[in-house]
Amino acid sequence: MKKILRNKARLEKQTEPLGKYLKNKGTSKKIKNMFTMLLSHYAKYQNEYVKYNDKINKESEVEFIIYLTGTFMRLLLSL
Repeated sequence: MKKILRNKARLEKQTEPLGKYLKNKGTSKKIKNMFTMLLSHYAKYQNEYVKYNDKINKESEVEFIIYLTGTFMRLLLSL
């Protein structure tokens, strides 16, 4: 995301630049809002359960995060 948005901001600080980027790429307002909202929750989850603690307790959560990460990346790379 840092490379695409051309900044060095932490993940939780990417919401505004990401919204502008998606808007400039002609992404629908609903997708833009959904992506930025999910990113906000994703960053909070990473900070609370992964980055500062190792509190992931279910394999299904790990799989969900992996697929969500891939979905984020796929959209950004397809734009």
